[in-house]
Amino acid sequence: MKKQIMDELISNNKFLLVPRLVNQKLFDELCPVKQFHRRRKYCVLLITGEEESFSFGNGAFLSVASSNTKEVLRFAYVYQRQQQALCETLLKSRDSAQPQVVILERRNSAGKVLYKLVMGGWNGSEEDKHQLLEELERVQTDPSILN
Repeated sequence: MKKQIMDELISNNKFLLVPRLVNQKLFDELCPVKQFHRRRKYCVLLITGEEESFSFGNGAFLSVASSNTKEVLRFAYVYQRQQQALCETLLKSRDSAQPQVVILERRNSAGKVLYKLVMGGWNGSEEDKHQLLEELERVQTDPSILN
């Protein structure tokens, strides 16, 4: 196998299925800046808590991520208490007690990020999964729904 193919394989698979964002460097790698129109990458971010009460929803999010076959989607999560600045920016004044899912795309290296909050929060129900999958399909066909 050629070195270039091996390097690409390693690069594409170096993260866990749903890694936790802990710093800007990891965010930059998981949610890269869009370079070309056809190379869009969307980050699907679960904003959650560390307590046991969140485990069902977190597991359901992992289930959705593991069934994903599209390279344009990257899944990650953050603990709201540990990444407060990021969460406050994305959630603005929404109810922060309930886990939320955000779909985002980085547009430029200056920090412009377009995103959409999946309505209704996230508890991991079948309805939540269905709604998330619908939103992911919509954003891939019409990126203008991100704001």
